[in-house]
Amino acid sequence: MSEAAHLELRAVAKSYEGGRVRALRGIDLAIARGESVAIVGPSGSGKSTLLAVLGTLERPDEGEVLLAGRSVWSRGRDLAAVRALELGFVFQLYNLVPVLSARENVELALQGRVASRAERRRRALAWLERLGLLPRAEARASVLSGGERQRVALARALVNDPPLLLADEPTGALDRASGELLLAELRRTAREHGKTLVLVTHDPAVAAACDRRLRLVDGAFVGENEA
Repeated sequence: MSEAAHLELRAVAKSYEGGRVRALRGIDLAIARGESVAIVGPSGSGKSTLLAVLGTLERPDEGEVLLAGRSVWSRGRDLAAVRALELGFVFQLYNLVPVLSARENVELALQGRVASRAERRRRALAWLERLGLLPRAEARASVLSGGERQRVALARALVNDPPLLLADEPTGALDRASGELLLAELRRTAREHGKTLVLVTHDPAVAAACDRRLRLVDGAFVGENEA
C-alpha cells in the first residue's frame, strides 16, 4: 500500500442470493488522503454496495478494507467508533428527524460521544454557521428547503471532524441550482479541512468536480476519469 493511501480495498468481492448475484468482483482501490473520488456507473453496477463496503455497513465476502493502513474488520476493532469518528455519511434523502430542529439533528451525531450538552450545542451551531444555516438553526427539519436539509445533513456528517466523507448521490434530490451549491460546499469543506471524499453519482457534472472519476460496471472498474 502506498504511504499516501488513506482508504484501500484489496480484491474485495461481495455477492448476494447465495452467490447468484455478484455485486463486486475483486475490487482493488487506493484513495489518497485529501483526494476526492467519484464512482459512476449505470443502475445495478454495484455503486451502492461499494459505498456500503467502504463505509463498513457491509462486510465483503472476500478481500480487505483498510482505513489508514489498518483493516476495519481486524479483531478488536470497534466498528461503531470507526463510523462515528472516522467516517461521515451524506445521504441523498438527508435522513433527518423531521420533528427536530436543524441544530438538534446535528447534535444527534454527538450523542454518547460529547457528554456536555453545552459543547454539543456549540459544535452544532459552529458547523451550521460555516454552512450558512445559523439563522435556520432552530427551525424544524420538516420546514427546511431541500437545499437547507442537505446542508444540515452535511453539518451532521462533519461535526465529529471525520477524516473520510462518503456521499451517496448527495445532489440527487435537489434542483440543479441547489445541487451545484451543495456540491461546491462539499468540495470546499473537504478541501479546506483536508477530508478525503468519495461520492457515488449518476451526474457527469458532479463527477467532473472530483479529482478522479472511476466507472463501475457489473461490479468491476472499467475505466478511470471517465464520466
